[in-house]
Amino acid sequence: MTVEETLNTYVAALNAPNSAERRRLLTACFTADGTQAGAQMSLHAVDAIAGHIDDYQAANPGTRCTLSKDYRTSPHHPFVWSSIRVALADGRTLIQTPIIELDADNRIRRVVMFWGAPPADFD
Repeated sequence: MTVEETLNTYVAALNAPNSAERRRLLTACFTADGTQAGAQMSLHAVDAIAGHIDDYQAANPGTRCTLSKDYRTSPHHPFVWSSIRVALADGRTLIQTPIIELDADNRIRRVVMFWGAPPADFD
């Protein structure tokens, strides 16, 4: 899987129409021991990550996530960062900045999620 395919699969999981599809997509792009952390959350393994997304989608029906086309990788470390536009059904838009650690096969080992756009000089 390429880095771009991994990122697109992750965002597809955020938008998946049901839990089974979400788990299938997350299993494809995460390592077995993958984690996701952010404000007030620390999730371990696909089931916990999928459950958290399920709960978020249930509380915010109609939410759609879009990956920015400009993602960055590090030439020195297995990290990639980008931004995700979160469009809520009520018309509000939020921005998330995930910092993602990848394994040698470009599967997600860890996501640390921040709310807000990355700084302009975030290289």
